[in-house]
Amino acid sequence: MLQNVNRIWKSPVGIGLLFCLGLVAAVAIPQFRIGLPAFAPYLLLLLCPLMHLFMNGYSNPHSHPAGKKE
Repeated sequence: MLQNVNRIWKSPVGIGLLFCLGLVAAVAIPQFRIGLPAFAPYLLLLLCPLMHLFMNGYSNPHSHPAGKKE
């Protein structure tokens, strides 16, 4: 299957797709960089609850007494 993927990217259609993806990236990345500072405070506010959710999930003192694992 990997050989088929390599053949696709070496074909004229694959080269055309890579060219189109490059054009989209060349247009989208600068636009994203312009809008990022406007959304940075909201991203920071979103990051706080996500950090608490994922980073504090294993340190709940009420779940298991110290030294006892179920």
